[in-house]
Amino acid sequence: MSVSEILLDIAKPHTPNIIEFAKVLTEIDGVEEVKIEVVEMDIKIETAKLRIKGNNLDLNKIEEKIRKLGGIIRSIDGVTVTK
Repeated sequence: MSVSEILLDIAKPHTPNIIEFAKVLTEIDGVEEVKIEVVEMDIKIETAKLRIKGNNLDLNKIEEKIRKLGGIIRSIDGVTVTK
């Protein structure tokens, strides 16, 4: 079995913008699609829903990349596991 989709609630700085943020996340092995939707914005951070689709996704690698971009995972809101 492998993880094929993860839905995360994240907080990230305004820079990089969500386009660049998504592009960097697609560099992770197994990631095929990244969708980010900003749900709240304040002076320093953006709160966003991050949906990542792919094959055999590794949450640890995803979290590491998000942290390198200055963000944090606030919660795991959904997951799809395929056989």
